Amino acid sequence: MERIKKIFGGIELTWKKLIIFAIIAGAYTAIMAMLPIAKDTSFADITISFEVWILFGILIIMNSKSANDSALKCFAFFLISQPLVYLIQDVINHSNLFLTYYRFWIIWTICTIPMGFIGYFMKKDKWWGLVILTPMLIFLGFHYSGFLGQTIYNFPYHLLSTLFCIITLLLYPICIFSNKKVKVAGTIISAFIILTMSIIALFNNTTYNTVVLTNNGEAGAVFDNTYTVYLEDSSYGDVSIKYDDGLEDYLIEAKFKKTGKTNLILEDSNGNKEIYEIDIKNNDFDINKKEPNKESSQWKTENVKITVKEDSINKTSATIVIDDKNENPVSWGMNFAIQKAGDNDKWVDIITKERITWIEIAMQPNDNGITEMQLDWSELYGELSSGTYRIVKYSGLSTIFSEPFEIK
Repeated sequence: MERIKKIFGGIELTWKKLIIFAIIAGAYTAIMAMLPIAKDTSFADITISFEVWILFGILIIMNSKSANDSALKCFAFFLISQPLVYLIQDVINHSNLFLTYYRFWIIWTICTIPMGFIGYFMKKDKWWGLVILTPMLIFLGFHYSGFLGQTIYNFPYHLLSTLFCIITLLLYPICIFSNKKVKVAGTIISAFIILTMSIIALFNNTTYNTVVLTNNGEAGAVFDNTYTVYLEDSSYGDVSIKYDDGLEDYLIEAKFKKTGKTNLILEDSNGNKEIYEIDIKNNDFDINKKEPNKESSQWKTENVKITVKEDSINKTSATIVIDDKNENPVSWGMNFAIQKAGDNDKWVDIITKERITWIEIAMQPNDNGITEMQLDWSELYGELSSGTYRIVKYSGLSTIFSEPFEIK
């Protein structure tokens, strides 16, 4: 234990040593990010989470000579190591990670100046030193809970990171403080955090969180925030469209609850669907666009019938039932028009009272392809006079007419 405690304050941390330390940390992280065998393991967690970097920061703080020295060395360490993580990958993989992501990480790097300055006062071995440490312990506790959940979800993945968090949570108050009361209080706080986060991880449904599609990515999907996305079998988890500030584009995030195969359905505002077969594995997945059988899967207007419920008809509203017999029924927007039967069996468009903005809601059909919609045309047309009418609905470039109905 004495050898371990020496690391927390017994090292002569010169600037030369700090720079070498930063270069090694940055290079190692870049290698772990590129190494296929390390993907989704504890060895690659340093590339996406903070638990190891918290240790690096505390070691620098504890081996600094003053608050100013601590602030400057923390800043210099992260100013060297973090860009290296991206630049090494960019050189080897011919990517553009530095310009894409570092503009956000530079904010964290700047924050290390006040963090390093304030953190130095943990060395004073006072109660307020424990107050400074506690937020870091809580932050580390959330990392522990996440890793424990992933380990439970797919044992033994992230087991080393889980153990690392437990060890460092207990180690920090013991090695940072000499005051026995502060040390005991800190250890109790760490133990409480471990217990609480363990309960959260055990009773929380662990999910595998990942990005499954990017706009104009390798899978050929094209979408934005006007699209809807969902899993055919929702028991596998949830998917949603998000805008990524780093990529400056849209992507689809998934929170998978279990492994297996299902379909991911991407639907535009006109109800046109693209289906992707997705095979969910432990911390991995395969996704491929499902090519429709053009003879059986092509959406056709002749397979759609719209009827008006007789008992719902009045001069300002009615309920329609859309029966879509296509293999992949589409969703329907709220927009519609009305035509009136004129002379010589001609249908005439009714002139609207005023221009309205339609609510952008897509009504989903049920399992039988049935969509029921309540239409209110009081603002659009006012009260309709007696006569024969039909509803006009739109799907993409197609126009579909309802069965005629009477208003008396």
